Amino acid sequence: MPKLREFYRAIGSSENEGSDGTLTSFTIGTLRLALYPVELLGAEAAPNAPVFAAGASLIGGPTEREWGGCSGYFSDPEGNRWEIAWAPWLTEFE
Repeated sequence: MPKLREFYRAIGSSENEGSDGTLTSFTIGTLRLALYPVELLGAEAAPNAPVFAAGASLIGGPTEREWGGCSGYFSDPEGNRWEIAWAPWLTEFE
């Protein structure tokens, strides 16, 4: 995580409040990028799901989360895992 935090700061991304050595998030324009160690994804990121037409693999479909939003997971063709999240209280980034 320290190398990822350093990288995204170095390319001009704004690290969001609450980031630490375990997880972090950045605001990049109108995008919010959250980074978590794969071992923390646990049951949310179940392996061996079907492959999308573009080459991504579904890891975990959209699920309502305890923090009040909804998120799901996929991996790109190289195996990098992504979480897509919707937080209803975020209409624009601060």
